[in-house]
Order: sequence, then structure tokens, then C-alpha cells
Amino acid sequence: MAEETMAAILGIPILLKAVDFLFDVAKGVLEERRQARREAKAAVQPLPSIPLLNQDRETVRQRKVSKRLAEQKEQAIQGILDELAIYQGNYQQLKKRVALEGGPAFAPVNVINQLRVQEDAILEASQRLATILDDLTRQG
Repeated sequence: MAEETMAAILGIPILLKAVDFLFDVAKGVLEERRQARREAKAAVQPLPSIPLLNQDRETVRQRKVSKRLAEQKEQAIQGILDELAIYQGNYQQLKKRVALEGGPAFAPVNVINQLRVQEDAILEASQRLATILDDLTRQG
């Protein structure tokens, strides 16, 4: 029994050193994560460029379109604009979630994938809208 007590007493300093080591390692890991989060916040990626939405109003007004063609395509255009509003809202929410997670390096993979899907959907809908407007100007 005395040997067990002696072994326990001698093991305490070793155990304390091991605990100190673990805390030092954990402190280093936490500091690396904090640094990565700071860098991720500093490197904010701009929103994808949407060609149609970047045009100024005068450019759109200068296009000459017949009323009949505009009325035919109005419902399709409104549908695409509604889609774009939904996709952009989803995109903004996902960007906020990625920021809350500490950046793309720390965000869950499914959130990053959803973000990419929304970017692709925005670009695809913008291209469809640009195609419809180009068709209207060519036909009008």
C-alpha cells in the first residue's frame, strides 16, 4: 500500500506536466483558429457579378421593344426576377452563416455547397433574363 501511495505521489508532477502540455497545445490550436477566422473575415469575397443587374437604367430604357413582344415575355421576365430575388436572399443568408462559422475554412461543407448552388442559380437566371431581353430587342 505504501508503494501505491508513493507511486501516486511521484505520478502527480508527471500528470501536472502532461496537463500543462495539453493546455499549451490547446491554446496554440485555439490561437490558430482565431487567426484563421480573422483572416477569413478580412478576405471577404465579393458577390458574383450579375451582368444584367449591373446595367444602368438608361441602358435598359434605350432598348426599343414593341409592346406586344414585351407583354408576351412579361410573365417570363417577372418569374425570373422573382427567382433572382429568392436566390439572392438565400445567398445572403448563407454568406452570413459562413461568416458566423468563421469563414469558408470552418463552415460546414453542406453550407459551402449550398452557397455555390445559389451562386450558380443566380448566374443561370441572369443569363436567361439577358437572353430574353436580347431576343426582345432583336425582334422589336
